[in-house]
Amino acid sequence: MTKSILPQPENITIIGEPTKNQTDFPPKITLPNTKKGFNELYELVMALSNIHVISYGILMEFIARKGDPRDIEINMDGISIFVPIMNDAQRELLSSRILKISKNVFPKRRLKKLQFLAEQLYIYSDYDFAEKVAFNTYCKMTDERKGSKNGKELEHYLTIMSEKILLWMIDIQDAENLKKFLDFGFTSQETLQKIFDNECDDIPTIIKAYLLEQIHQSEKAESGEFSV
Repeated sequence: MTKSILPQPENITIIGEPTKNQTDFPPKITLPNTKKGFNELYELVMALSNIHVISYGILMEFIARKGDPRDIEINMDGISIFVPIMNDAQRELLSSRILKISKNVFPKRRLKKLQFLAEQLYIYSDYDFAEKVAFNTYCKMTDERKGSKNGKELEHYLTIMSEKILLWMIDIQDAENLKKFLDFGFTSQETLQKIFDNECDDIPTIIKAYLLEQIHQSEKAESGEFSV
């Protein structure tokens, strides 16, 4: 299935897509930390973010047919960038920040500013779930960056939204990412039990197993706290 949402300038390297017939998705796009690389980043952000939908159902239908653009990783010298779906005002604001960073003549300073921006891209989300980009971004952060101000804010956001994130992953039966999210430990035992009791009648066994495992781990952790 061809993914038509992804523009492919000549000098963009797409890992996992060596031929036009390659169907692996999502691809990983690498860009150089140069003025030209930032111009290409600008073009990709404009293209990947410009998907206007009017309902959850239409978004899910689009993703089923085309793939989810929010899963496409753009990488510039180790900085992972995931693009949210935005409205016109948010897109204009973000694109102006990218162009401003590109004008910095010092490569290391450009990367540092880009990293800070990439870790906050979920804030620009519209027409979609900010949790999607937030989760992808957090997964790619180093332990050092997870301990930073941006990392702590992302952790707080994902903790608050943990029930919604798990329900969404159960809905689309994404066992792999559900396991990753559970391993972060952002969801309380009470919330896990509620989800298991209310949502697990007709879901794959592997998802049930992951939830039960995390519930048992949470129970052990809580009992350990009370015994101290």
